[in-house]
Amino acid sequence: MTMFTNSPVTVGGKDLPVGAYTLFVIPEENKWTLIISKSTDTSGKYDEHEDFARIPMQFGELPSPESQFSVYFAHVAPDQCNMRLDVDNARAWVVIQEKK
Repeated sequence: MTMFTNSPVTVGGKDLPVGAYTLFVIPEENKWTLIISKSTDTSGKYDEHEDFARIPMQFGELPSPESQFSVYFAHVAPDQCNMRLDVDNARAWVVIQEKK
């Protein structure tokens, strides 16, 4: 997935300047990691040398299973949203905050 920012943001506590990035996720049983890559190669190839940041995601269980993997952004406060990833009984999320 590619993410474009038109203003500086903080993702999971890591400052992210204006730009385009490719997002990858490492799912583990009770811990997921978001990788923000400086590469915008749309082929889906991963190159660890292009890593901008690796961010531990918050993790929890859903009350009922999701049959399909979904990614969405939930507005939770002014200038802040959560990027949520749901699959089966798992939800992982990270806070995205606009920098002022």
